[in-house]
Parts: sequence; C-alpha cells; structure tokens
Amino acid sequence: MRIDTSNDGRVTHLYIKGDVDLVDADQIREAGRVALSPQCSTLRIDLSGVTFMGAGGLAALVAIRNDALPRHLLVLENISPTVNHVLRVSGLDAVFTIQ
Repeated sequence: MRIDTSNDGRVTHLYIKGDVDLVDADQIREAGRVALSPQCSTLRIDLSGVTFMGAGGLAALVAIRNDALPRHLLVLENISPTVNHVLRVSGLDAVFTIQ
C-alpha cells in the first residue's frame, strides 16, 4: 500500500494505492490525522488505485471521517470498483460524500 499527499492551500489530497487492510489501517489513520490540519478545510481521498479494501481499511476511513467532522469536509473520490462494492455492501456509501 502507498499513500501520496498533496496540498492546494485549504484542500489536501490523499492518494491511496494498492491493497488496504488491517496492516495498513494505522498508516492511513495517521495520514488522515496529519492532513486534517487547522489550515485544511477539505480532505479529498482518492481511492482510484485501491485494488483491495478490507475491514481495517474501512475502519481507517471511518476514523478519518469521525476526526474530520464537523470542522472539515471529507470527500472520497475516484473510487475504484473494488472500493465501490465494499462501500455499498457495508452501507457506508450512505455515510461518505463520494464524487
């Protein structure tokens, strides 16, 4: 799994690639925590490169969402078909803002 970050002023992007599971959850949570700085108003997480999403990865996304609210907007974007399926099956597609 790999996480890249970019920042456009008040918008921070996390680009997550590869297989995401329990082993990666702490790294994803930490990347989200760092990204949600006081200067950040929107965190966009690009999931186009995710090839597998396990329960640990979902838990990390939920933890980032909980940390983001209410001060930040969190958007999951460019979700891969694999992530789309997992979000739908878990019901989390109704919880996250997805673009």
